Amino acid sequence: MNLPPLPHNWLADWPSAKRVECAMSDYSALPRGKVVSCDAFEAEQGCRISSALWGLELSGEVAEAVMGPIVPHNFADMRMRADGSTLRPKAGRSTELSVICEPEGPLAEAANGGFIDAQDLSPRAALRRVLAQWKQHGWHATVAPELEFFLLQPHPEQVGAWLAARPAPHMWVREHACESNSLERLGHFNAFFDAVYAHAEALAIPLSGHDHEAAFSQFEINLLPADPLSQADAVFRLKTVIKQCAAQQGFVASFAPKPFTNDPGTGMHWHISVQQDAPWPHVFAQADGSSSAALTQFAAGIQQHLCEAMALLAPHDASYRRILLADAAPTTASFGDDDRALALRVPSSGPESRRIELRLAGGDSNPYLVLAVALGLGLRGNQTGAQLQTPAPPLPTDLTSALQLLEQSQVLRAVLGNPLIDAFVGVARTEQAVRMAHPGGPELWDQLHLTENA
Repeated sequence: MNLPPLPHNWLADWPSAKRVECAMSDYSALPRGKVVSCDAFEAEQGCRISSALWGLELSGEVAEAVMGPIVPHNFADMRMRADGSTLRPKAGRSTELSVICEPEGPLAEAANGGFIDAQDLSPRAALRRVLAQWKQHGWHATVAPELEFFLLQPHPEQVGAWLAARPAPHMWVREHACESNSLERLGHFNAFFDAVYAHAEALAIPLSGHDHEAAFSQFEINLLPADPLSQADAVFRLKTVIKQCAAQQGFVASFAPKPFTNDPGTGMHWHISVQQDAPWPHVFAQADGSSSAALTQFAAGIQQHLCEAMALLAPHDASYRRILLADAAPTTASFGDDDRALALRVPSSGPESRRIELRLAGGDSNPYLVLAVALGLGLRGNQTGAQLQTPAPPLPTDLTSALQLLEQSQVLRAVLGNPLIDAFVGVARTEQAVRMAHPGGPELWDQLHLTENA
């Protein structure tokens, strides 16, 4: 699948640019890449980087199950090819641009005698493959994400413990109990949100608003509806923007699944509507405004394999605290109308905005993989005439079980490809082992690594 080329005479559009940040998503949605000179970027149409990044877990250990069978032991370079349509300036950095890349190039021999290409491991490429199937089907999706996060500062006396953030080092105000929807508390962080909006505008991220969520020191930022690939790109970039802006203000922005035991966790909710190439554009609604059979089949397609996909939506051991200690987080593969405790719900809406909201994914999940799974399974449900299951099947309650279900899922292997599933599972199991072996215990590992890097 070819990527869009760089704009013609792109250097003339940004004459002050000297460097380009080449970014690519790993399985944890961390941006991996390099900053290179414009000349080097032009010559490569991107850059080159070690293939070892596909074997890295969150705290930097290498997964032996990935190195060798999937990625060469010699950490051979792979090419990061730029998607020219994502080239953007960086706010406040007139000499630097940013572009999203995908990997390419043969890595290792596959079991079938062919070669595993670096693109086979890419979450973004997996989403593009699913969208190509949608195009063949005559469908296109419009999606709108809601992204929750915490603003925190480390406890001065307890290693690994966190407090609500002070808005600036010279300000002594701090949240001491949940202040849901407080505009006063929200206003204390105006400088932070102003910086986030400035970066988002430069990167063409279509923000629609923000608020204080119903959890201690938790906030939410929402995006306007757009196509799936650009929205996954937007969330991938926005998570980094939020974390960097927070760091520059003197505190930590965290997408960890549940930093505080007695408060709700961090969600990444996706509103999905489906259109087709026909005069009546909305697949999910009938003319009278009621839900269509296609909506039910789409939801059933996701529901039938949601347990197998759980490790992709809740990718860390700590993610299951959000599920087990539920507070508006679903515990079954449930579907229904306007109810925030459901995994899949149909929000109250008219025919033109009829949609499904996937509420199960955590803020620590990878937006490319979440959308690839939701859209791939939803399309399959329509093609097979899937029926909803009643009662809704219970979801896995730990990562070990979820990884086993994912590894054994032939349906998700068909959606995402064998190399990606095998690499994802190998990295996740390595992270589990590293976490359990941490000298301070697994919960301290969560506080030291997951809080900042999720």
